[in-house]
Amino acid sequence: MASNENEKKKGSGLVPALGIVTLLGAGGGYFVIAKGGALDLQTSSLEASKAVVPMVVPRVIDVPAIVTSIGDTQQMIRLQLSIVVDRGAPEGLTGNDFANDMIAYIRTISLDQLSGSSGLEHLRDDLRERADIRAAGQVRDLILHDLVIQ
Repeated sequence: MASNENEKKKGSGLVPALGIVTLLGAGGGYFVIAKGGALDLQTSSLEASKAVVPMVVPRVIDVPAIVTSIGDTQQMIRLQLSIVVDRGAPEGLTGNDFANDMIAYIRTISLDQLSGSSGLEHLRDDLRERADIRAAGQVRDLILHDLVIQ
């Protein structure tokens, strides 16, 4: 019998504690809603986001297919890519401008530099840097569509 009384005493403290936590939560929620604090925070964050983030739509420049030799070897590479630039980039840029720079770069690298996934990543980064120089720092991304080495 003594053990049943101890079990009842242990469980009986949980119900009042849950009741107190529930009342505190409801009271706090009422206070925030009654004072309009939640609405003010929401509208002020929307106004701040509208003021800070300007709408910039990028444009995509398709580069014509590049076919050239790799370095001093007889190996040939065919590369098809697009460049995503911000609207602030010079308006007269065409895909041919980028293609000439990239051909000049590809003729300076060796076939060993293109091996593996890290070689592909380095090629993409280097071509993006070249394009960024041509576009006055306005390049967002470089998209490789095709890469064939024979």
